[in-house]
Amino acid sequence: MTPLFLSVTATTALLLVTWMVLWHAPCVERLRPSSSSTLTALASGYLSASLAAYSTQNLKIVMLGLDELAAGRSAALTNPCFVLAAALLAPVAIVQVYTLNMTLGSGAVNFVVPIYSSLVVVCTAIFGGIVFEEFSGVTPVQISLFASGVLLVAVGIGGLSSGNQGQAAARMPPIETDGARRTLSTASESGLSPSALAAQGFNVAFDSFREVRSASKLSRGTSRGSAASDPGRISAYPPPRAPLVVVEQCASSSL
Repeated sequence: MTPLFLSVTATTALLLVTWMVLWHAPCVERLRPSSSSTLTALASGYLSASLAAYSTQNLKIVMLGLDELAAGRSAALTNPCFVLAAALLAPVAIVQVYTLNMTLGSGAVNFVVPIYSSLVVVCTAIFGGIVFEEFSGVTPVQISLFASGVLLVAVGIGGLSSGNQGQAAARMPPIETDGARRTLSTASESGLSPSALAAQGFNVAFDSFREVRSASKLSRGTSRGSAASDPGRISAYPPPRAPLVVVEQCASSSL
């Protein structure tokens, strides 16, 4: 097991544990940023991109081990790097989806998606260069160009964070039901689980549907009452015809 692989694994695990403690430990609640803040978008975006890069790295290690196994070299199964990468592949992918969901819910699409996409590319390149020693054969000029590209990505992310995050948060309308104002951001800040958030969203949608249906029934009753009080007005809901009149009309038409 190479020290570089261990260092990348330890760094990623430390970032993940720190972020989880910040969001779930009551003792550091006062230090917790808002779920729709720029800091949350940047931090969760970087963590999610790091986990995605780490998953890609582990997948490559597993595929290389399986390739060695297919070639008849069974020593790959006892390689510590192969065992650790195969064991962490699924758990890291699950946690990465959780952090990605937090990233996507922290701001506007034109802000968080470029952050995540650009950081995935940068983290994957850095992790691959460190673990697989791909930077060993790179010239200083290529290293400078790579660093300039990373700096350009950082400048672009800074421009997005200063321009779009506050405007997008101000344009998000709240959901009102029965006079009570409830928003998804408020629900997420309350520390509810994803299943509880989904249930609350379903309740809000169902209550809104009932209000719309009640308003529709009330408007129909009002229009019918107005037509009854004004005989000269043509009602949009005429009374049903009596069966005898319908039978007489059918008989006359057949004759």
